[in-house]
Amino acid sequence: MSRSVKQARKVKSNDLIRQIIPIFLEYGYDGAALSRIAAVTKLSKASLYYHFPNGKDDMVRAALAYAGQQMQTLILAPLIQAEKHNLSTVVALKDSFDGVRAYYSGSQPRCLMNSLLLGDRRDLVRGQVKAALTQWIDQLASVLALGGVGQDQAYDLARQIVEQIQGGLVINSLDDGRKQFDQTLDRLQAYLLSALQDEGHEKVNNP
Repeated sequence: MSRSVKQARKVKSNDLIRQIIPIFLEYGYDGAALSRIAAVTKLSKASLYYHFPNGKDDMVRAALAYAGQQMQTLILAPLIQAEKHNLSTVVALKDSFDGVRAYYSGSQPRCLMNSLLLGDRRDLVRGQVKAALTQWIDQLASVLALGGVGQDQAYDLARQIVEQIQGGLVINSLDDGRKQFDQTLDRLQAYLLSALQDEGHEKVNNP
């Protein structure tokens, strides 16, 4: 297969994944019937199997991989760059939280990882979900430590923040809109910045 054909197939698959992800978000693994996916993508089941030979399992893996790339770009990249280049921890945290808002976009933010973990095939996704959340926690903890927070406290804070973000998504799903979730993010961001200020780190006072 030529390189151009492979690239075209990859682009097409990414287009399909962007259409399929909202279905998994809304219905989870069990409720995302192939007939529903076919209707949304306007493809036959045979065409879907052409792109995803193992059916929904391949779709889920591809959806999580795509979501993971988005998480890397929007949420983790500001933290990674701050640690790599010794940049302002305050700016990194603000940019990362902006990334969280963009990652969980839409009028009713949902988490793909949470949706897929509720299904009967949670064993299929558990490893990818755990790896993604672990990297998020570890990277956030590294930036907090860079900002002067003790390593043990930095890890505890980072884990607490990520857990509350995930919990905030669940609670917000009980209401219409995203107001409550955005308020949760604002509160958590302020809490982290306050923790950095308590350390008296130079980069907090002069971001």
